[in-house]
Amino acid sequence: LHDCQVTDSQVENIVQYCPSLQVLRLEQCGCLSDRSMMTIAKSCIELNTLVVTLPSNIFQSNMITVRTIEALEAHCLSLKKFVCGGQVRIS
Repeated sequence: LHDCQVTDSQVENIVQYCPSLQVLRLEQCGCLSDRSMMTIAKSCIELNTLVVTLPSNIFQSNMITVRTIEALEAHCLSLKKFVCGGQVRIS
């Protein structure tokens, strides 16, 4: 998805029905949070690429945290690429 407004709930609904998803690109798609990222991590264990970027008019967000990274590490063992720009709570 690119340049559209999606909510955590909408992302959760999408990924719960796509357990074999390997690439997920949510570019400029709204301010998502740990909530949807945790669902992605638990539902899409075959994921190898996850890209989550903010809309062009938002430069920073604190909605995705280290909890997301921990969940991805625990559940998405094939993950090779994780891009999550503008999130100030990930260090």
